[in-house]
Amino acid sequence: MGATIVTLTITNTVFFEIVGPPARLLTLRIFERAQQGGAK
Repeated sequence: MGATIVTLTITNTVFFEIVGPPARLLTLRIFERAQQGGAK
């Protein structure tokens, strides 16, 4: 049981290392567009 949790944690960490930065960039771009839309 403990080994399964460790494996899941490692998988999650690797997944977020790969997916995290692009997802943050996307969120920032959407946020900037929303701000620009509100400023107009």
